[in-house]
This record gives sequence, structure tokens and C-alpha cells, in this order.
Amino acid sequence: MIKVLIVDDSAFMRQVFKKKLKKHSGIKTVAVARNGKKALEKINNYNPDVITLDIEMPKMNGLKTLKRIKTDFDSDIQVIMVSALNNKTTVMDALELGAFDFIAKPSGNISLDIEEIMEDLIKKIKAAAKCSEGQLKEECSKTGRLKGNNTSNNRKKIGGVTNKKFDKNDEFPVIAIGASSGGPRTVHKLFKSFPSDFPAGIIVVQHMPAGFTRTFARRLNQDSNLEVVEAKDGDKIKKGKVFIAPGDHHLVVQNDYIQLHKKAKVFGVRPCVDYMMKSVAENFGERVIGVILTGMGKDGAEGMDYIQRYHGFGIVQDKESALVYGMPQAVIDLKAYDQICALDEIAEKLVELVGK
Repeated sequence: MIKVLIVDDSAFMRQVFKKKLKKHSGIKTVAVARNGKKALEKINNYNPDVITLDIEMPKMNGLKTLKRIKTDFDSDIQVIMVSALNNKTTVMDALELGAFDFIAKPSGNISLDIEEIMEDLIKKIKAAAKCSEGQLKEECSKTGRLKGNNTSNNRKKIGGVTNKKFDKNDEFPVIAIGASSGGPRTVHKLFKSFPSDFPAGIIVVQHMPAGFTRTFARRLNQDSNLEVVEAKDGDKIKKGKVFIAPGDHHLVVQNDYIQLHKKAKVFGVRPCVDYMMKSVAENFGERVIGVILTGMGKDGAEGMDYIQRYHGFGIVQDKESALVYGMPQAVIDLKAYDQICALDEIAEKLVELVGK
């Protein structure tokens, strides 16, 4: 049974969350709290596995409460932030401080929005609980750091994939990155390791709601040596520039240009890593390096398989350094990778590959 503590200054939201969670077997709301101070008291009494934590609260707000949870209590307690749309910067701060993930608070038609966010919240609570118990890493198969030769020989390659849409002098590597839960902090750390003259175009799909990806891009642009922007329809892929797929839009590449669309969600998410990686593989072929980082679910596995088929190179974050191992494990299960690397090794490996 997953024990959940709900922390929100709104009595209505506390009751709604409690009522909705009650419908799901395996999840039990052990307590509710109206502010951070009350939450800290109830952590001692109820020992929750997962805490849903509102950001705007009186007496002690969510960010201050998160800091106390991370310093004063068992590190296995996972925290999911609950944020209004105007708290985007604070959400980024919370993720860097160690929050497991976040959901956007309902706005507009509350009844409709609640149903949508609760589905997302349930998934994140279950993933967070597994992470806190160490189940995700224990359930992962023992996998070597380098893929066996038999794997690459068994995969059917698509031949003749030399990109002819660019003049030779204009060709450069394209790195396609996919991440979900735990991704913002992981991507942030990865990008801080890149040199300013990194000669590759980079596209990132991070599962994140609309409105938050722009703040995420700005934070990466501020803290790394690279130019990072939220992608717009018609943007041209450029060497040394990073494009973050905007929340609630799928991103695909046609020739060297980005196209955004709002087709149906895949695996319950939009943007989808598979959409992006498949189109990047088809357009850039052997120039592509695919990277799958921490995240729940299996988005990105088929995309990495495409990259392999088009003679690209695939890197998967290892289970020791990943917060959640759903997406990396899905790639490993398909054998759609070339190398498994710890987070601290990925930037070094990419610099080496791009240099070649």
C-alpha cells in the first residue's frame, strides 16, 4: 500500500485529491495538511511514501517545506509538487532541490481538468513509490555497459542513409534526447557539462505541461554554455543550438526544419519522444545520436530503434544514476542502444562521438 500525504492550503483540493485517490487500490491517503508546518508534523506521525505538495501556502510554502523534507527526513520520501501555472520558476527550483516531479494545478473548468491531472498524478505517485522503495532499480535486468555484437547483427539496418539534404560542408551531428520524470534535473546537469563550442544540433523532448517548457529552456540557457530555446514551428536545426519541444505539442523534423503539431497523445503524453526520434532518424540518418534519460513508461524505445536502423548511435542512462528506469529499461529490452552510461559519463561520450 502506497501511503500518501496531501499538502494543500485549499480544503476543496485536499478533499478532491483524497476522494480521487481513494478509488485506486494500492494507494492510501494517510493524512492531509493545510500548510508546510502541519505537513512536517504529520510526516513524523504517518511516515508517508509520497507527498503531494502545494507550492503557494501560508506559514510555510512548498519550496521551504521541500527543503526541510530533504534535510530532516528519510531521503526515500518522494515529493510531487502541485503548481499553479504562474509558479513555473519555482517548479524548476523545486526539481533542482530534489522533487520527484510535478503536476500543474487545475485552471478553468475544474471538473474537467481534475480528471486529466488525476490520471497523471496516479502514474507519478506509483512511479515515485517504486523509486522510494528501490523497486525500479531492483526490477531492472542486469545489463552490461556495452551492447553485445549479436544484437547489432540481428537488427535489420536500413541501407543507403547518407543525408543528401545538406551540402557536405554543412553537415553536423544531431543529438536527440528524451526524458520524463527526473529529467529536468538530469538534463540540467548534462548540459552544464557541454563546452560552448559543442558542434552539434540538439533536440530535447522532456515530458512537461504547456507553459513550463519555456521556463525550462530559459533555465538551461542561463546555466549552460549552449544556446537553448523552446522550439517554434519552422525553426531550423543549427549546429550549437538546443531546441526544447514545447509542452502540449509534438515535435517532428522535416529536412532541417522543426514542425509542431497537436495530434493525439501517445502513451498519454504530448510531446512524444518516439515521434521526434523517428523523424530525426529518417532525416539525418547516421549523423544522429539518440539519448534516453530517466523517465517512467516506454516512450523513446521505438524512436531509439529507428535511430539504430538508420545507423545512428544510441546511449542509455544507467540504472544507478537514473531516478526512474522505465524509459531506459524499455530501450534495453528492445536492444536499441550501443552503450549504457552513467549520467556523469554521457557528456564526455557525446563530446567524443561528435569529435569523430
